[in-house]
Amino acid sequence: MLDRWRKLAVGAGLALVLGSTTLVSPASGAHLACGDTVTTHTTLHGDIGPCSDHGLIVGADNIVINLNGYRIFGTPEVDDGAGVYVLNRTGVTVRGGTVTDFDAGVVIQGGSRNTVQQMVVRDNIGDISPVAFTDFGDGILVFNSSHNRVLSNLAENNGPYSGITLLGNADDNLIQGNTTQKNVAVTSRSGHGGDETQENDGIRVETISNALSPDRNRIVGNTVKDNGLDGIAVFPLAKDNIIEGNVVTGNGKLGNVRPGDGIHVFGRSQRTIVRNNRVTANARHGIILDFFDPDSFTLPSLNRVERNISVGNGVAPDGFPAFDLNENNRFCADHTWANNVFQTKNDPGADCIH
Repeated sequence: MLDRWRKLAVGAGLALVLGSTTLVSPASGAHLACGDTVTTHTTLHGDIGPCSDHGLIVGADNIVINLNGYRIFGTPEVDDGAGVYVLNRTGVTVRGGTVTDFDAGVVIQGGSRNTVQQMVVRDNIGDISPVAFTDFGDGILVFNSSHNRVLSNLAENNGPYSGITLLGNADDNLIQGNTTQKNVAVTSRSGHGGDETQENDGIRVETISNALSPDRNRIVGNTVKDNGLDGIAVFPLAKDNIIEGNVVTGNGKLGNVRPGDGIHVFGRSQRTIVRNNRVTANARHGIILDFFDPDSFTLPSLNRVERNISVGNGVAPDGFPAFDLNENNRFCADHTWANNVFQTKNDPGADCIH
């Protein structure tokens, strides 16, 4: 997703320019307007919008932005930027309101140790055409930022990438207690899979390059349901991520290139732990460890799938093979499957799933 990275960098530069000319610090939030840069603790006392280019930009560390039940909203057009843009900040908390109709709901880019909590992020859909200003396309996006917490939020009908995404060097983050549902927007003029391609995941752990991978993140206790493609997707080269205690159900029924999976760990991801999840009624596989070619990738994967309940998946394969548990590597490569509850499995060449 190199183009996505470049567009996000362009957006960050423009946000800095805007922020330098619109600094405000009303503790009450009474005088905030679209595109303002907030520099102190702030509580909203009314809606903000419609905004055509960013809702609020966070301009100081260690502040709380309390939406206080109110809404920040963009326009029906694309290129609205982020509803709340936390750019190169530390210790910021965004909580307690609704963000809709932007390219992304809440974006943490750079910095560390921020919190997004008890937010509703809905209908944030980015334009990912080659000429677009931004390439966000997520409800909540954490990009090249570490030690953040995304807690108890609702991410619904965002896209075309995800409800919640960890992108690039997004390391040591906690994604806990969220509901990501019905994120079903399709790509438009993306080139990734052709026009109108469904690649929208509930939670997405996405690598940009060998040097920019999301590592050591914890995705714990979330409800992930009815998303367009995969429920939880761990991309190649991501390392040491833990997927634990999630309920993953009903995902992947809108995949128009392939049916989606409940939990999809792509080949060349390393040391992923998938444990104690309940995975049901997903379109294709419940849990899949994808193809791994040891001849082209010398480091061992060492992924572990253990103590999961994965039953009743493969509800819409439409000619595709579908299993509750699918090891997509002959003789299991170096993966471990242990103590899972399942009805169907695929062990190509070895009895490795148990």
